[in-house]
Amino acid sequence: MMKRKICLLLAMLVMITSVGCGSEKEPNNKDSEIATDSGSVDSEDMTSETEEESETESEIKKDVKTIRVPAGELYVDCATSLREKKEGYTALLYDSNDALVGFSSKQSVKHEGTLLEAIDYFKSSFINDASVSSAGYLYGSSFEVDSTEEVTMAGRDSIRFTGKVLNRDTWECHVYGYVFVIDGIPCAVIGLVSAQEQDPAMIAEIDTRVDEIASTLRTTE
Repeated sequence: MMKRKICLLLAMLVMITSVGCGSEKEPNNKDSEIATDSGSVDSEDMTSETEEESETESEIKKDVKTIRVPAGELYVDCATSLREKKEGYTALLYDSNDALVGFSSKQSVKHEGTLLEAIDYFKSSFINDASVSSAGYLYGSSFEVDSTEEVTMAGRDSIRFTGKVLNRDTWECHVYGYVFVIDGIPCAVIGLVSAQEQDPAMIAEIDTRVDEIASTLRTTE
């Protein structure tokens, strides 16, 4: 009798132990799979974004060309869509005969005066060089500076100015630009709208183009 009771107790203990073991929660493989899948998607997204950024940078580089100032070791970047003509000391950049940007330097001059005085080097030479591509006949025209401001452009002290050129002694042409002195050599980036119709939109476009080109001014290609 006693043996039967002991056997029954042992059998019940075995059953209880088996039930307890069976109720333990097994790892949720789905959660692991989801986490892994999620990480994979994030990685692909990052790779895709990096590729898009590289493609954008590549497209920007394709749309830009480097211009060297005549007879000098100075360089700027501009849009590849702009035509280029070198005249005298100036590289003329334009897509319309009514407006252009000139990039100049005076390699034969060692300037020891102020930045403001350096503007004078370009008043006559820029007009003569710009006459080649401008719609107006600018030879002999007067170049007057209306306002100046000391600024830092391309990491260098410079003078930003606005002014006017009296085209054929008939109408005033908008002028906007920067003058720098690098290693004693005066240089300038100047925009001119020569059309008789001084369109505000064209003026704004040329001023923006001057800012963009001047910001790339450097002594190495």
